[in-house]
Amino acid sequence: MSRIEELIEQYCPDGVEYVELGSIAELSNTGVDKKIIEGQRDVLLLNYMDVYKNRHLNKSSLSMKVTAPENKYFECNILKGDIFITPTSETKDDIGHSSVVDENIDSAVYSYHIMRIRLKEANFITSCFISYLFETEVLQSQIDKAAVGLTRFGVSKKRVDKFSIPIPPLPVQEEIVRILDKFTELEAELEAELEARKKQYEFYRNKLLTPVEENGKWMMNNSEVLFKQMCEIGDFYGGLSGKSKADFSDGNAQYITYMNIFSNISVNLDIEAKVKISDKESQNVVKYGDILFTGSSETPDECGMSSAVTNRPNSPFYLNSFCFGFRLTDYYNEIIHPDYSKHIFRSKNIRKQIIGTSSGVTRFNVSKKRMGKVVIPIPNMAEQKRIAQFLDKFDSLVNDISIGLPAEIEARRKQYEYYRNKLL
Repeated sequence: MSRIEELIEQYCPDGVEYVELGSIAELSNTGVDKKIIEGQRDVLLLNYMDVYKNRHLNKSSLSMKVTAPENKYFECNILKGDIFITPTSETKDDIGHSSVVDENIDSAVYSYHIMRIRLKEANFITSCFISYLFETEVLQSQIDKAAVGLTRFGVSKKRVDKFSIPIPPLPVQEEIVRILDKFTELEAELEAELEARKKQYEFYRNKLLTPVEENGKWMMNNSEVLFKQMCEIGDFYGGLSGKSKADFSDGNAQYITYMNIFSNISVNLDIEAKVKISDKESQNVVKYGDILFTGSSETPDECGMSSAVTNRPNSPFYLNSFCFGFRLTDYYNEIIHPDYSKHIFRSKNIRKQIIGTSSGVTRFNVSKKRMGKVVIPIPNMAEQKRIAQFLDKFDSLVNDISIGLPAEIEARRKQYEYYRNKLL
């Protein structure tokens, strides 16, 4: 039961004060590079995806190891109550993902790809309250107005400083945070169970898609496999480049983004954004059977994530500049099924090869030339379909929001969003 109405009546019956974020917090986005330099301190690095994926952060949230100069080690430390946000993204909707730090994290610093918000008067409840605010229309509408860019959008520290936020009395904040935390905990329990299902799915995917040698032949589930390098079976093509906001205003072409590919095994072709396409760019229209890849990431492990086009688009689709595609030749298009492609390119052995093609310092990029040397096992068509059907069932259990745990998580999330928007 919530006492929120009673608390509002008691502490702020005439409304809530709005303040500029910069008046109550210090903002900083001069973080640390992803480099290892001899003579500097060894540190853990809080990066963009850590913030993007987590509502709360602790030491176990960090995995990247880098080094930092002495001044950055102290300037970019991470303390309980710090709020971190994602200040840039391919789309404005992904700016402003926020996390709050639950504990002091020793020997850790944050990346310059994220922004730290530290309250001038530390109060963990207020930090949690502000972090939740970043999910609401109150701040998202201000982000939408402040964000600038062409192929990637961002908000500056100067603009975030000026964001206007409601700050109710502390007892009201505390009750709102208590309610929203409860929803978050319930969702986290379901997410943990779903994560266990995903690991089970990955185990079977890797087992089914890893050839083994039997009597001098390479077999995949009793079916002999053919090994081919990607350069032997198809060609790469690039995404669109140099697109601005104006390019989304009309035209009849659909636009596939980095996150569409990153988040889906089968690429999501139900996308609303539209772009203008030149005659030259029209040659790179996405087709049924294509395999789509993300071109870069903050970490090598997230480079070259793939999706496969498993249905025939009703209208033209194109990749954005952070992605690239791979198209099988006519011959191999008849030999490799798209339903097999969507799983094999996410299997452990192939991912290891793809990650090996990446290079970079602050951001890692996949080399299409080196990817051409990636070797793909190809069983007969009947075996491809059998493997795909089996793995599709697992995929539905962990990703289909209409059934099972994903459906329950989606229902909880909508319930959480309803109360969050009502409370905030």
